[in-house]
Amino acid sequence: MSKRVAFITGSTTGLGVQMAHKLAQAGYQLALNYRHSQTAALQLQQDLAQCYQVNARLYQGDVSQQADVVRMIEQIKLDFGHLDILILNAGPFIHDKLKLVDHTPAQWHDMMSANLDSFFYLVKATVPMMEKQNWGRIIALGFDQIDQVSGWQYRGAYAAAKTGVAAAIRTLALEEKDYQITANMVCPGDIKADLKEADIEQAQKLAPNQTKRKAAGEDVARVIAFLCAEDSDYLTGNIINLAGGENIIHRHD
Repeated sequence: MSKRVAFITGSTTGLGVQMAHKLAQAGYQLALNYRHSQTAALQLQQDLAQCYQVNARLYQGDVSQQADVVRMIEQIKLDFGHLDILILNAGPFIHDKLKLVDHTPAQWHDMMSANLDSFFYLVKATVPMMEKQNWGRIIALGFDQIDQVSGWQYRGAYAAAKTGVAAAIRTLALEEKDYQITANMVCPGDIKADLKEADIEQAQKLAPNQTKRKAAGEDVARVIAFLCAEDSDYLTGNIINLAGGENIIHRHD
């Protein structure tokens, strides 16, 4: 069997960097998507080749545009011959604190397009291929406690879009289980910007003590690597909260 091919959206900055490193280390072939960050994309491609001798190829495109998604998937099929794993990492976020009613229509539509519409375009383009192969992995990124549909103050548009993705992930898990396709969502807690591309060792160096380190991008990447593996075949339809217990510890603060 040829090596599995994983397509990671938004993979050349932030959490996507550690995902790419972890999967490359495990021997996957990689299709790496970026939108604007070409310099970072080329650097990541070079780092992966030097560290792991992995076949990593770059695909520029905006996943909120269906034409871009179709173009990238078609090129991946030409380059690799197949696609086994879809990791939906790209997902814009509005950093300004806005009440739901204070979003402009453009901001609302941007959040829906980039987070929810992009999910639909990507699974529509990839799932039929996975069905023919009778194997696939679909992994989306969410936010902590999304499974409770608890809302997110001042982040309403983003929360609404990602909650829609969570429902769609569980629907896919039901509809595609007979094709050996799993669908799960990983929901990190608060990861500081300077630690999103960091490994656990780097996070430990910044911690006041070994038991209180902050979350790092590698924490997310490790879970995703397991979900990509053959041994995760019975794990599907899950919303996996990854907050180091903070969602329990601070729930009533």
